[in-house]
Amino acid sequence: MATSILEVGGLCAGYGKARVLEGVSLRAGHGQIVSVLGPNGAGKSTLLNSLGGVMPSEGTVVFDGEDISTWPLEERVMAGVALVPEKRELFGTMTVEENLLLGGQRPRSLGDRAWRDGLEPVYALFTRLKERRRQQSNTLSGGERQMLAIGRALMSRPKLLLLDEPSLGLAPLIVQDIMQTISRLCGDGLSVLLVEQNARAALEISHYGYVLEMGSFFVQGTADVLRSDERLVATYLGNEKPTRN
Repeated sequence: MATSILEVGGLCAGYGKARVLEGVSLRAGHGQIVSVLGPNGAGKSTLLNSLGGVMPSEGTVVFDGEDISTWPLEERVMAGVALVPEKRELFGTMTVEENLLLGGQRPRSLGDRAWRDGLEPVYALFTRLKERRRQQSNTLSGGERQMLAIGRALMSRPKLLLLDEPSLGLAPLIVQDIMQTISRLCGDGLSVLLVEQNARAALEISHYGYVLEMGSFFVQGTADVLRSDERLVATYLGNEKPTRN
């Protein structure tokens, strides 16, 4: 794997007395896509929320050479960590462009007077967002809302993008478009930690992967190795995940 942008050691997290993650350790390389796979309830979203600073955790999180284990969400965002949550969490009565501009707080706070120029790369990546930039986000399709959630995160000019189930609820062709976009972002140098239940789609674009079960990783390896793992194929890749429009 390439030099690390993220190194996690002994991460534990949960809700109240219920422990969801137990001593999870992983690393992600600069400019790579690393996938975390597993069934519902395995702890995938808990992992991303912990790394993004949304919920407290124990253990070590080193990002781009700095120990950010105790940093709150806002400081992690300012350091270059951007989380796209599973529920997307858009502002429905605000327009597409207004939602995108909200994502520009990091470069704006860092004194970049041209921070609004970040709109153009997002619109180039997602042309449908440019066409719908004056629409309220609650009028968008599921695929367009996912594009907007990713675009808003990109407005912060992150070094690491945390993506939680970007294929959830989307039709197969839209899933393909989203995955191709993630691959393009990686090609431009962005590091991505991708949480997915759709293992087949995730491994097609990933460099490395981890499989999470009951709060711990039971297997990890390169995407090619995981695709050839008989147990993984039988458990996660045997059937396509149901999708809807």
